[in-house]
Amino acid sequence: MRPRLLLSVTIHLILTSICFTIGAGGYLWFGYAFSFGLALNFVGIVFIALGKRTRGVKFFVVGSIFFFPVGIVGMSGGHRIIDTEREIKAIK
Repeated sequence: MRPRLLLSVTIHLILTSICFTIGAGGYLWFGYAFSFGLALNFVGIVFIALGKRTRGVKFFVVGSIFFFPVGIVGMSGGHRIIDTEREIKAIK
């Protein structure tokens, strides 16, 4: 992954989590859960970009549980990648 793209994704996720936490108002716990989910998704993306797909997908799936808007897509895609990795290991 290109460093400039990684930096822009980092800045976007940080600003989104800050804005959502501020906008959560009285429901601050909801804002923290959203921010935590974004952070875990970002860590997962970094691991995937570094070539550690299985570990990255696990972080992304756990983060998707907290980050509801992309939760379904992240979990279904993550399970598909994990199943593919298991099939490759079984064939070897």
